[in-house]
This record gives sequence, C-alpha cells and structure tokens, in this order.
Amino acid sequence: MLIRNVGYAVRRGHNDSLIAHGRHGYFPSIGIPLYAALSVGEEVERRLPDVARRCGKSLGEVVTTWNEVFLPRLLFVPISGDEIKDDRVDAVRRLDPNDVTTAALAVLLAESVLLTHNYKDFQPLGIPKVEVKEIAVEAQALSGVLRQADAATLLPRAVGYGVHAGAKRVVSALGSEASLVLGLLILGAIVLYWESEPMRRVRAGAAKTIERIGPPIAEALEQGDAASAALWRVTVRPADPVTGLAYAARELAVANTLTTKEIADRLRWNGFQFKGDGEHRTLTRAWLIANDCFYELRRGHWSLGYLLEPMQQP
Repeated sequence: MLIRNVGYAVRRGHNDSLIAHGRHGYFPSIGIPLYAALSVGEEVERRLPDVARRCGKSLGEVVTTWNEVFLPRLLFVPISGDEIKDDRVDAVRRLDPNDVTTAALAVLLAESVLLTHNYKDFQPLGIPKVEVKEIAVEAQALSGVLRQADAATLLPRAVGYGVHAGAKRVVSALGSEASLVLGLLILGAIVLYWESEPMRRVRAGAAKTIERIGPPIAEALEQGDAASAALWRVTVRPADPVTGLAYAARELAVANTLTTKEIADRLRWNGFQFKGDGEHRTLTRAWLIANDCFYELRRGHWSLGYLLEPMQQP
C-alpha cells in the first residue's frame, strides 16, 4: 500500500486523503499517528526506482515526493517480530516471513487498524476483508464528530459532567480535518475514548438537553456510535495478557512522546514492575534503552520508532 500511494502521489501531483492528514513529526499539533515497521520503509526505498519507471517520472521526482510527503508523516519502528509472543504472529510468519514485522507491530499497538490489501497473509490477525476506502469513510465519520469542539464540550457543560478537558484533548489531537491514512492507524484510542465511561455518560445525558442543544448534536452522536462500532470490527485485538512492552508502546503511540518518568509512572500504575534491585525509574530507563522499538529523542524523552532521514537525491 505504501508503494502504491507513493506512485499515486507522483502521478497525480498531490496527496490523496490516505496520507494528507498523517501526524507530523515527533511534536505534532494535529493529525493521526502512523506507524510502520522499519523493514517496510527500507523496502519502499529500494523500490522507488520501480515506481519512477511505472509512473514515467524521474527518480529525483519520486525521491522528492517520498522525502517531502511521506517521511514527515511516518514513524518507523525497528522490530523483528520476536518481541511479541503471540500465536497470530507465528501464523503470519509461516504464511510469509516478510510480513511478520508488520504483524508484530499491529499486535504490539493493538487495538490498532492494519491497512492492507494482503488479507491472505494477515488473515491470522482476525481482520475482516474490508476495503481500505470503507475504513476511511468510518474513520472520517468518527473523527468528524469528535472534531466538532462544540459537540464535545457543550454537552458536558450542559449536563454537568466535567469531562470537557478530555474531549478538548481528543479534538486537539485529531485536528480539524483528521482522516484515515495508510499504514498502522492508532484508531483504537479514538474508539476507546468514544466508548469510555465519561462519553457514555455524556451521550446518556444528551437526551435530557436535546431540545436545548438541537437535532444536529443528536445526529452527530448517532453517527459517532455507528462509526465507532464499524471501526471496532476491523481492529486488531491486543495479546492476552498485555505485556509491559505492548502497554508502553501503545501509550507512546497515542501520546507521541513521553518522558522516562511518565513511562515509569504509567507502568507502575498499571501493575508492571521490574525484577531485581534498583529504583523503578532507573530500571525503566535501562529497559527502554534495551528495546530497539523505543527511540530517545533527547535525554529522557522517548518516542516509538523514529523518522527516517530524507534520501539523497540521485
């Protein structure tokens, strides 16, 4: 899919909606987080000359598109597939060893949405055969509801539930025109928020104030419920039990960056402890360093994966 989308961007001269709204860099203000295995990025770069030949464009033009359109929006995660002990990942490995890194990343980040046309090799992950465009429609519907700040903040104020801060954070993270993008979409965070207890209380209380707020809000809530249910059907489910590695990776994927202290605190609060002697935060830092999927941007600040350096022009 990534190679196809590079070709599309080169041929059409503009980005399609599957990449245009990806989250930018390590410290973005808007956009949806996109992750891919490092091996996927390396394969795409090897095949850019093929893209140029198929599109009838110069390799320099294709490289420019890759550097300027795709690389700022994708975080690539060094992962081998051995980090996740899961029967589904092993089954994908048996079908096609080249796909195991993507399968492992999908499970590591679950709940996640894996966008692919290769349903055969990824069938063990339990994802239904749904066209990517159909997933995009539901993602845009749900994000469209959440990006309506009035809908997200007026209801809590009207019915007296103090959850507007959480709603504002979600709206801010999504931006004004969030949409689905290729690769791994951490859409589970959005769906989980929609299904969270605060939002359930908001939706239940909406009936009490619907005459004051008006039909558009009721319609938006109905659309959100429908889109949430549709997206939930295509998510990759997490391993059971969730490991500390998967928990930390998911937290970083949603937050984009966290400090060592923040990661250490979240691990402790959720029952993950390190064996052996030592201060918990010190052990957390050593553990983060030991796992290649975590990247230290600067001392004590971490992301999941990293941005690739732009390719040199031919």
